[in-house]
Order: sequence, then structure tokens, then C-alpha cells
Amino acid sequence: MPSRTTYRRAPPVTASTRIEFLPLIPDPGKILCVGLNYRAHAEEAGRNSGAYPTIFTRFADTQIGHGQAAARPTDSFDYEGELAVIIGREARHVSESDAMSVVAGYSCYNDFTARDWRSHSTQWILAKNFPGTGAFGPYFVPRDDVASVSDLTLLTRVNSEIRQSAPLPNGLRYS
Repeated sequence: MPSRTTYRRAPPVTASTRIEFLPLIPDPGKILCVGLNYRAHAEEAGRNSGAYPTIFTRFADTQIGHGQAAARPTDSFDYEGELAVIIGREARHVSESDAMSVVAGYSCYNDFTARDWRSHSTQWILAKNFPGTGAFGPYFVPRDDVASVSDLTLLTRVNSEIRQSAPLPNGLRYS
């Protein structure tokens, strides 16, 4: 495992309110998402927990940077705070015990969804892929800087009001 990176703390050179954040990875090769991965959300949606997670994709043009306005494609537009896991190298036939070796780091992701489009099909691609509906970032945290993902808490705010707060190990449907 690579050694832990040490960062030198210095005063900021400009206020973060003056920065226009771009998507953390502007042109990703693939964006794979796990649906209904929190127990409370799965129960709220009335979905059965299967043996395997529900996987869906997002397209690169759905990404927006932190603090950018999301495009609102419909009136039934909803948010879901998520932990983004950034895979740093090609991963094929990776054993469960070696899975973390391909993780480069983590970030925040606001997975906006057009809920009315979600009900049109068993596939989620329509509801999840309107351009400008996936806020990604603002920061990348290297894997080595997180002692254990299970020590993290997912916190989502809407206009400064806390809407979601869940420790990751207690809320995950899949381990």
C-alpha cells in the first residue's frame, strides 16, 4: 500500500465563494451507480432487497461542479446524497480482498433524479441522465487519507438544511 500523503496547510489564496468548481472528473470513462443502497431509501421506495445491487449508469454530460445550479428537467426533481468512489485504474477480475486496491479516493455526489421519469420504466437511465443533474465534488479525498469508509457519515444539505444524515456502515444494504 502506498504511504500516506502529507499535505502542507497554508492559508487560502482566494475565497471558495470566488471559485467556479467544475466536475471533479470532467470526462469520466464510465459512471456506474448503485441504486437503493441505503436501507431507509429502499424501504421508502418499497423495493425488495435482492441478493445483488441494482446498477445503473450516468453519462458524462450529467455532471456539474459543486455549487453550480442543477438543470431542473421536471417538477418531480429530487436529490440523493451519495458517496462517490473513484476507481483509479483498470479493474478486471479483482478479488473481493483486493477490491480496495483499485480505489483512488472518494468525493461527494448529489444524484438528482427526475422521479416522474423513474416510474416510466424498470430502467433508471431515463430518470438519472438529464444533462446537468449530477453535482460532483468539490473535493477528492485520496483513499489513503480515509482510515475506514465505515467511519464516514453521509450528510446532505438542501439550502443549508440537513436532509440526510447516515453513518455508512449502518445504512448500507450491501457489504
